[in-house]
Amino acid sequence: MSLAKELLFGNDPKFDKDRERLREHAAATVDKFPIPLRGKRKGADGRWSPHWDLSVEDAAKELGVQYIRVNSRFAFKTLVDKIAVGEKAECVWQAKVAEFNKWLEQNRNVTKQ
Repeated sequence: MSLAKELLFGNDPKFDKDRERLREHAAATVDKFPIPLRGKRKGADGRWSPHWDLSVEDAAKELGVQYIRVNSRFAFKTLVDKIAVGEKAECVWQAKVAEFNKWLEQNRNVTKQ
């Protein structure tokens, strides 16, 4: 097993201090970003939208807002950042979905011919 896997998933006592330092560092980083924003979103068809993650990332980049990913959600430092990114991401997401639906409709017409 590689050293990284041994540190993260192993149970060898000689790495206990290293594991504890990794946990403390991760916890300290996550604590700096206490405001969560959902990382998944359902579309009008009830399925998970593949466009939401990229929409949030694009919005945060455009606004210059720092975030981290924690499991399947985004985390922000302030509520103001979360609201700004969430509103911008909504607009970006709607544009991406509309563009995808247009592309999908064009390709359906091509395959029917």
